Amino acid sequence: MPGEGSFNKRIDDWYAEHGPSLSLEQLKEEIQRRIGKNRNRLETALERLREKEADYAGGERYREYGDLILSNAASLAKGAPWLQTHIVSGEGDVPGDILRIELDPRKSPAENAAHYYEKYRKAKNGLSELREEIEEGEQELQKLSELEKQLLTETNPFHLESLLKKLQAGSTRGTTEKGKKRPGLSFADGDWLILVGRDAKENDELLRRHVKGNDLWLHARDWAGSYVFIKHRAGKTVPLEILLDAGNLALFYSKGRNNKKGDLYYTQVKYLRRVKNGPKGLVIPTQEKNLSITLEDKRLKKLENGRV
Repeated sequence: MPGEGSFNKRIDDWYAEHGPSLSLEQLKEEIQRRIGKNRNRLETALERLREKEADYAGGERYREYGDLILSNAASLAKGAPWLQTHIVSGEGDVPGDILRIELDPRKSPAENAAHYYEKYRKAKNGLSELREEIEEGEQELQKLSELEKQLLTETNPFHLESLLKKLQAGSTRGTTEKGKKRPGLSFADGDWLILVGRDAKENDELLRRHVKGNDLWLHARDWAGSYVFIKHRAGKTVPLEILLDAGNLALFYSKGRNNKKGDLYYTQVKYLRRVKNGPKGLVIPTQEKNLSITLEDKRLKKLENGRV
């Protein structure tokens, strides 16, 4: 129990400061609100993924379009915006019906066919990954419901308050103790949450499923290393101290650690562009800013104490 004086005095002082927030009813209402917000976010994300899955599931048609364009290349007029042909076969189609395939008038038949072949390739490769994401999202929703049930039967206000703080920091992310944890490392500094991916796999996983467009991304310049993210807080600008915290982590978890000094670049996640056919997690930043960092042992120790 923190504070000064006898144990009983410290108990009284602590309750005077925290007592109002320890009402079981208030804590459970706040937890339900937080979980409801997370549930809405997950359901919205799943709806988008399912829409994309439906589009990808029809990817076989793109290959057929490419084949049809090439087989009719000789009869296509230059600059034609459409290829009109008859349906031969296809699930849900009526043989003999008219099929119109959109073309780019600026491109040759071979280039238009290549465009549809590329769409087919992306759909085929992306479908299995999408279905995996959907399955993970559904599992996370289930875990969120289990977590809510667990919390609402909790009678210890101290435990509830601790779990609520984790929910506010985003560190539980709807998982139970047996659930899948967020990859990498997580550091809480006040109301701010900093995430660190320690390798390409963790960097990619964080990018795909745990950060959003307004979150801040940091990376050591000219050194291989971790992706570090500062989670966005609505209506708040990242304070300099938090930026320096994240900068120290980005340099510490890079191959430039032994230099003690280094340059970083940082930008919002929405300004990162994935490298086509590049290694997992590889991105190119735009609208980036520079930050020079000198490693501070005191700051790193403070961050380590804030691991969540």
